[in-house]
Amino acid sequence: MFFRLKLSLGLFIGLGLASGPAFAHQQAIGITEIELVTGGPPNCLFGLCRVEVSHRYTLHDAEVALAESQAGRFDLLSNAQAAAQFEAYVADQFQLALGPEQSVVPLSLLGGEVERGYYWVYQEGLVPRTTREVTVTNRVFMQVLPQQTNRINVRRGKTIQTLVLTRAAPMKTTVMPVVTQP
Repeated sequence: MFFRLKLSLGLFIGLGLASGPAFAHQQAIGITEIELVTGGPPNCLFGLCRVEVSHRYTLHDAEVALAESQAGRFDLLSNAQAAAQFEAYVADQFQLALGPEQSVVPLSLLGGEVERGYYWVYQEGLVPRTTREVTVTNRVFMQVLPQQTNRINVRRGKTIQTLVLTRAAPMKTTVMPVVTQP
């Protein structure tokens, strides 16, 4: 019995390794971390606190999606212009709004970087300390990859809320706890 289990496991692993390139395809999953920063200066001043946004997409998906949407080949590792285009594209497809009135938060694009096969794009802005209701829209890759899923983790202090956005539902709202810190 143990021999049969080892043989089955060995065949499963061996076949998986041998067929690696066949599975080199788009993951179609993006991760965005939104942190509503709390505390005193320099994070919060005059009733406004920083919001930090970090988007993570596989380098392969980013290059393929850019090529499909803009009819060309993109190398985000060695082409600064392509990297800037991708960062602007991500910023354009992402929106953060507050409260029932859905007031849009202006976010500054800080830039991006490649790390271990992922392309990271960073943004930041200011939100009122009293922010509770946060609506996130993320349409990155959804026009070119219908199966794209963008997972959003919204964090304030120790509380994390996860939203899953799809082409059918690219916008969702979450309510965060009230901040009692100064």
